[in-house]
Amino acid sequence: MEILRALARLDTVFGSDVYVSYSHEYAWQANQFGHVLIGLGGTFALGWLLSDYLLAFAVVTILYFLKELIDALIAIRLVPGIFPVDRREILLDGLVDFLFVLAGAALAWAADPASMLADLTTASAAEAAARRELADWLFILFFVLLLAFFLTVRRPYLAAKRAFDKSNLPQLVRLSTFPQNFAAADWPALAAEIAAFARGDGAGIADQLVISGPPDSGRSTLAKAIGGDASARLRKVRYITASRLAEKRRVGFEHPSAPKQPWQLAEAGLVIVDDLPVAFLEAAAPAEAVSRLIDVAGGGTIFEQPLRSEGGAGAAPAALRPLPRIVWVVDDAAAAQHLLDGLQARFPGRRIVAVALREALREALAQSRARTAVRPDPVTA
Repeated sequence: MEILRALARLDTVFGSDVYVSYSHEYAWQANQFGHVLIGLGGTFALGWLLSDYLLAFAVVTILYFLKELIDALIAIRLVPGIFPVDRREILLDGLVDFLFVLAGAALAWAADPASMLADLTTASAAEAAARRELADWLFILFFVLLLAFFLTVRRPYLAAKRAFDKSNLPQLVRLSTFPQNFAAADWPALAAEIAAFARGDGAGIADQLVISGPPDSGRSTLAKAIGGDASARLRKVRYITASRLAEKRRVGFEHPSAPKQPWQLAEAGLVIVDDLPVAFLEAAAPAEAVSRLIDVAGGGTIFEQPLRSEGGAGAAPAALRPLPRIVWVVDDAAAAQHLLDGLQARFPGRRIVAVALREALREALAQSRARTAVRPDPVTA
């Protein structure tokens, strides 16, 4: 059993789905190996056609560099949303993708170094054999350097990927892709507040957000985008549906999460509660409806309950934990106001902000793209 555990730990260096589902971490690592294969396969194929692996290496490298440059320009200049785009993140991501393609192309070029060395000078059969042996060692050295490069580059990236994996978010969405879709007249200030809420910094930011809007307005998309930006900053985020929250409330306590499991509510600094049932909220007065949703026996909310260690059943109860920032998602405007009234009564003194989304998301995207198409270029105008 210990040998299997050791092999499992070794396997997860590159990402494994042996006993867990595919994760964002696993997908990123598989994606980078895919980039290596793009460079490898492209250089091999073009080198065979041209009978010149050095020229093929140069062509594949230049073409993929231009492709990543165009992708970065599209992401930076043509994103239709109103939230700021992290240019540094986009450029670094493109650079890493390009470097992996470059490594694969160089590996393909080095895979046939014997003929490359033989082209430099004419040599006897003995010298040619010695060069081939040297080329084989150079190929092995390059492969080891490529592996070391992968293990080095993955470390800063996978910190954010693991944070996203533990958030339990069903998909990775970023705020920069969300369009202008707010019902409020002062939506730029509201958007700035949402961005600060996701970052978790700034004076006077909200403690809780209540997001509402008509069908297809992007309520859950906005909530996931807040969680995606927070995860990118290594914040502890937990996405949960209202039905799952009700189950946890009935239990009333949580054990600390394992490394590969989602954060428990009491561990998270940001909790996203999606799919709040309108009928449940309207079945009681606002404060009572909120209390039924989150309060547990013994006082406090499910978000504040102390974590229980496996061997601490007989220990004295610990103090309540700090309340995390919370995002609530509800589809009905009246139910959203009902929830807002209940939260303000339950958490007096805390800043709770309502975010009302406007028309359907598809219509908002079309309008935003139309505005982008006719907007003059500030550089050339």
